[in-house]
Amino acid sequence: MYAIERAWVAFMKWPFLVRRAVIGVACYLVWIGCAFLYHAGVHDAAIVIGITALFGCFFALGGWYVLRGALHLLAIWLRVTSRW
Repeated sequence: MYAIERAWVAFMKWPFLVRRAVIGVACYLVWIGCAFLYHAGVHDAAIVIGITALFGCFFALGGWYVLRGALHLLAIWLRVTSRW
């Protein structure tokens, strides 16, 4: 348990963007690994783990900012077009 805590503390000392990139790569590798689970016949588990890893990769690599920006542009567009 002490080794895990020590590794976590060392990981948290890394810069913010590097941590996000490492988490994104880890989620991507899990997502790719789900193809092997699906091929092995564990279809339901592979789908659930794959969707979870895909969302994790999306949010770790900044997908929230892209989604928020798109919704912001949609709100501006709807506001502009409703005035006409």
